[in-house]
Amino acid sequence: MEAGFEAKGQDMKTGKIEVYKRADRQWGFRVVAANGEIVAQSEGYKGGRKGAAKGARAVVNAIVSAVPVVDAD
Repeated sequence: MEAGFEAKGQDMKTGKIEVYKRADRQWGFRVVAANGEIVAQSEGYKGGRKGAAKGARAVVNAIVSAVPVVDAD
């Protein structure tokens, strides 16, 4: 699953979200920046790949549609 954003008619790929099987045999997802750096990762999902993908989609939807951008104090 890749996350991209439209800005002034240009596709600006900022990174991707990877769903993967962890060493503990649970599934998880991680947010990978365009430079390859892992900037966030989930806890394990016992519900398999489908559960991890659902969690990843929920994070993307929250960021894109509901989370305000505010100045840090």
